[in-house]
Amino acid sequence: SSDLYFDSRISWMPNAWAYVDLYGIKAGSPLVSQHPDWILHDSGGHRLYIPGGCTNGTCPNYAGDITNSSFRNWWIANARSILAKGYKGLWIDDINMEFRVANGSGTSVAPHDPSTGATMTYDNWRRYIAEFTEEIRSALPTAEILHNSIWYASPNRYDDQYVIRQIKSADYVNCERGVSDPGLVGGTGSWSVRAFLTCVDRVHSYGKNVAMDEYGFNGDYGLAGYYLISNGGDVLGNQDVTPDRWWSGYEVNLGTPLGPRYDWKNLIRRDFLAGMVLLNPPQTTAITVTLPVPLTKIDDGKSVTSVTLQPGQAVVLTGAAPIPDYSLSAATSTVTVPAGTSAKYSASVIAVGGFAGSVALTASGLPSGSTASFSPASISKSGSFTLTIATSVSTPA
Repeated sequence: SSDLYFDSRISWMPNAWAYVDLYGIKAGSPLVSQHPDWILHDSGGHRLYIPGGCTNGTCPNYAGDITNSSFRNWWIANARSILAKGYKGLWIDDINMEFRVANGSGTSVAPHDPSTGATMTYDNWRRYIAEFTEEIRSALPTAEILHNSIWYASPNRYDDQYVIRQIKSADYVNCERGVSDPGLVGGTGSWSVRAFLTCVDRVHSYGKNVAMDEYGFNGDYGLAGYYLISNGGDVLGNQDVTPDRWWSGYEVNLGTPLGPRYDWKNLIRRDFLAGMVLLNPPQTTAITVTLPVPLTKIDDGKSVTSVTLQPGQAVVLTGAAPIPDYSLSAATSTVTVPAGTSAKYSASVIAVGGFAGSVALTASGLPSGSTASFSPASISKSGSFTLTIATSVSTPA
């Protein structure tokens, strides 16, 4: 929001973003009495809020009616007046692509939809949010815009048509709490660190960047999460770090990435021209690995040839780039089929350390009465392939 203290210091910090809420109307704002029609209601006519900080039947912010054209026009005019003070862009909160509307106790309530006269549907809510963000983008084409949105929102996450429209109307998507979100776990499930990082990949696929917004300082872990996804245009924030409480690790430059991140010995790894990062997600087990080359830890400056990472721990290492190599990864390790039929495996070749060659695929050690074939028969750098093993009735169990 516009603030006299910061407004007077824009010349010192010309790249600042101003905070605004997409549909929050402060309970004490004159807008409440001037435009009661701008506040969402339930089917019984009771005013609704944005959940958070609710006590004694009320919350700090009413939920503005995102379907109301007058409210949208006021919002955009207010944003223009803030930007006119010299701010480079807007940090827009509550870009909620899932229902975030509640009664005064903070209990979620689907609002009455003024556009249809019925209870608002989940699909319509996401559509209204997407339309509003597109309207803002169109009205403020030169402003940098960041959306603080929920990475797991919508039934299909970042494949949802409305979520895609919302992302495309921003320059940055804020990843609140970054990889340190306490709800993230290990493995490959819906709430895994890997799933979260994959959603960041989707933001990149739409030509947009992310801000990894760490809440507290946790050394290498948050920095490693940033390095695992960074495409050169992303940013890292930490609300616990200031110029007076600085960490020299943020000054480390690993140089050009040699490829995307990949799984390596049950860790998540990414290689750079001047080092590598390794991350062990939460709720796993301690993992010790031997490094491909001696590297230096940024936290204590020690040269190491191996590291042990506890669950929820990471390490950022500097030094010479690892020797180019490749690894193999199979989606399924075991397939059971009746004798005389075929087993299919989906697998991948993953380039390591800037590997740029071709990998010819062959199989050996097959049981009698079986043959193996690959499609394709070779992979350049990185890629997926299918291994088919045909058996005969004489193939032993």
